[in-house]
Amino acid sequence: MASFGSKVTLLQKTLNRQFVGISLDKREDNVIVTFENNVTIYDTYNKRVVQSWSVSRGQKITSPTIYNKDDDEYAFVVNGKVIHTNSEDNFDKLKKFTVNCPIHSILPDCNNESLVVFTNGQVVLLSKVFENPKFEPQPNSHISEQDQIIDCQAFVVNNQSLIMLLCKSARKHFLVIYNTNTEENMKLSVEYSSCQLCSACFHSTTNQTIVFVSLWDNGMIFKSIITSQTLQTKTFDYTKVANVALLQVKDTSFSLLTQLSEDLIAVVCQENEKTCIAIYDLQFGLCHHKIFNVSQNLQIQALRDQVVLIENGGISSIPFKTNPVNLMSAYKKENENSIKLNQVSWSTNTSKVLETKKSIEKHMSILISSLDASQLVKSWKAVWKSQSESQRQVFVLSPIVSQLLIRITDDNLWLSELIEIILSTGLVSSSICPQLIQKVLKHEDLSLLSICLKQLQNISETDLVLCLDFFIKSKKLQTKARNNEEDEFLETILSLPYNESNMRDAVGALSLTQIVVFLEALNVRLGKCSLKSDKLVVSWDQIISWICLLLDAHFTQIVVSPESWEVLVQLQETVNTQVEIFQEIYEINILLTKLQESFRRSRKPNRFTYRIEQWTI
Repeated sequence: MASFGSKVTLLQKTLNRQFVGISLDKREDNVIVTFENNVTIYDTYNKRVVQSWSVSRGQKITSPTIYNKDDDEYAFVVNGKVIHTNSEDNFDKLKKFTVNCPIHSILPDCNNESLVVFTNGQVVLLSKVFENPKFEPQPNSHISEQDQIIDCQAFVVNNQSLIMLLCKSARKHFLVIYNTNTEENMKLSVEYSSCQLCSACFHSTTNQTIVFVSLWDNGMIFKSIITSQTLQTKTFDYTKVANVALLQVKDTSFSLLTQLSEDLIAVVCQENEKTCIAIYDLQFGLCHHKIFNVSQNLQIQALRDQVVLIENGGISSIPFKTNPVNLMSAYKKENENSIKLNQVSWSTNTSKVLETKKSIEKHMSILISSLDASQLVKSWKAVWKSQSESQRQVFVLSPIVSQLLIRITDDNLWLSELIEIILSTGLVSSSICPQLIQKVLKHEDLSLLSICLKQLQNISETDLVLCLDFFIKSKKLQTKARNNEEDEFLETILSLPYNESNMRDAVGALSLTQIVVFLEALNVRLGKCSLKSDKLVVSWDQIISWICLLLDAHFTQIVVSPESWEVLVQLQETVNTQVEIFQEIYEINILLTKLQESFRRSRKPNRFTYRIEQWTI
């Protein structure tokens, strides 16, 4: 979980100012912001500029400025080959070291030593470069002249300094891991289906592993765990975290993703066509927070307890605080009344109770992250069985179920069996998975679609019209070629409740041809319908309402288009027939009423008066 403060402007927006990078200063509240022609040290706590210096005309800073702890000075690269250093005592006094090979960047404080990463993939201690700037660094065997280093970071795992080099070759990406202790390096391919990598970030964990989080152009976010086993097998797996609506990004905007903590990441995405920063947890894949009021041209980077925003030449930051994410915190985020397991009785066997609780938590974890169909079905049944009726009603509204439905309806997974099981509860609302019916229609699963229409609550008017559109286009509603299943499908749609105003807007998207086919189907049902019948799912009132709705929404088209005249004539004949029938029924009703009144009069009792008298002699 994370909480965020107010957005603070560090440096005002300036046109034609190219951002290079941002890094940590030796003081906890300071950050070092580097542009092509300027370096500024900013105090985020007191909101003031501590120090600033610029390079000469014709020079260009090509790597982020870093604080070199060894020499207590700042270092940055100018024009790709000249390392400039200066100290806090005298910022104007520069030392210059010219090298033979272009430098990508300088990495600070890796195992208490700063490192220089050359564009050919070679990694050398900064101190050694100072001793002999003219040496020729040997190129990395996995990186060619055509390859480009996109990002590089240093980590210490089991006392081994590992340099992660994310590279790009043509349209493909790969990862080179270099061990500075053994001088060994290995190459890992970074590929997912036919998608392109948009952004990525690294983070080390307390259990001596490295987490690689990747964002792809289809909006998918994956995490991959790099361990000692990964280094041996040279492969790693992708675990889905979330799916976001991605911006139209350029190759130069690679910083769309950053890690806030071991559990949380921040990603630049969009919602309702607005740019935002969404906070997701890596364990459950849930969105915990969204930050709006940011520009579309945005890059982000997390430094200590600040999310730094780079927006059109301006720099701002948002302070944040994180707490460990666990199962209960994930529940509480979306629901103030968290989902509770069944109340336990401590009078029973304590070890058995704890074992049951751990089992349910394990099943819940599987529901959140697993991609195995059999495991998901088994875990769903176990969790559902463990809850009371009231708990189930809250559970189906939780983010756990929402994210589960989104995951199992993904085209790459699509678990129709589990979808059917979840819907069969009759408690699921369409709001927790708005794309469900559209996904079912895409897969043309008519059996599952029928279950959706019968079991899913609060189906939107747009989805109902999409179902009609699907069957009309596939000619399922043609009156001369129907079967019982298709009749049942249409009657289910017609019997569902809807908002008249919303439905009028929704049916407005149907073409005139589709309206004609639909009216023909309604005309047939109107001819068979009576005012009251236990055998019919759709009432006479519902059919009349649908006909009026369609005629109202497409009145002009229907009147002026000859192709609709035939169905209008058919409808008129059906209505006339219904009117004649109702007129006859009305006359019969009058006759029956008179007969009933006569019958009542004829059955009046034959009452006569009498008296009893007593005579006494």
